[in-house]
Amino acid sequence: MASRYASFVHFMCAEVAAWDPYASEPCFHRSGARKEYDLNELVKDADIFAPMVPLTEQTRGLVTAEHIRALLCIPRIMRDVRRMPTSNGLQI
Repeated sequence: MASRYASFVHFMCAEVAAWDPYASEPCFHRSGARKEYDLNELVKDADIFAPMVPLTEQTRGLVTAEHIRALLCIPRIMRDVRRMPTSNGLQI
């Protein structure tokens, strides 16, 4: 789902950056996304942040309340965020 979203946004002439430690380089290339190696840097530089990860034991706490607060400190746009708990219990 995330790669399709990235492809669509890239098609709309947006610069897309993505973080996925498990995806190979061709996955980023096909979707038109630039690979980001640090999730914190991705959040810091994002105009639109769309976390698209299934909530599993491995991903629980991946997006933290600190990430959300960092986005809210500066006017940002948040769209397509599924409700999921963060490590601090904050529902996003």
